[in-house]
Amino acid sequence: MTPLTELAVVTTATARHDLARLFDALTDMQASLALRLRVVVVDDIGVWASAQQANAFTRNYPALDTTVLRHDTPVGQFAAMLEGVLVHRHLATLLIDPDMHGCLAGGEALVAALGQADIVHCVRRQRPDIGPLRRLGSRLVNMLLRRITGLQVPDLQSPMMLLSARVLASLPQAMAHPGNPRLYLYREFRHRIVCLPVDVRLPPDHRSHYTLAHLARLAIQVVADAWRLRS
Repeated sequence: MTPLTELAVVTTATARHDLARLFDALTDMQASLALRLRVVVVDDIGVWASAQQANAFTRNYPALDTTVLRHDTPVGQFAAMLEGVLVHRHLATLLIDPDMHGCLAGGEALVAALGQADIVHCVRRQRPDIGPLRRLGSRLVNMLLRRITGLQVPDLQSPMMLLSARVLASLPQAMAHPGNPRLYLYREFRHRIVCLPVDVRLPPDHRSHYTLAHLARLAIQVVADAWRLRS
């Protein structure tokens, strides 16, 4: 596989200070790996009230080629991430949820793993952000997903993954298929997935933005998507 010289990073904005932690880590990663990083931040929750405010933040990180996409009304996490992916779809892309902004240290392991596969799936080793009930629910949902899809991938809903440009070239087919595009891509490239353990590092004041009802709806939806993919 051709060595990476350029990488896209897609995330969504957050009201907490995690975004600065991510940008600090990306700046270090770019310097240590001699990569050109193209960062896309989709702000669909009004973290920045104006483009000027967004630009004021990104000017603190001149080494990063950053695009900010703003929305006046929420578009949803999935739609926001997809919009960001489409900006640089020709590049290998790291998708990272705000809850994982503190987990990117160096990035050497991520880039090295992509040299062995087309999907680097980051597995959260510890979950300090959730209690025993949610941990049990997550384990059961992941067990169901593995059984339905046949994918032997732990922590299948992990919000941090690195996809090669070859995987992203299959995105139109994934979007056209009913159900979850991510599960479709994982199934199509199931023999080209590397699982990379990562530690979740959260700020002391972290609070999950998911309610129990929201999590239940998400769990039902992803299990239903897995069944549709199987059929």
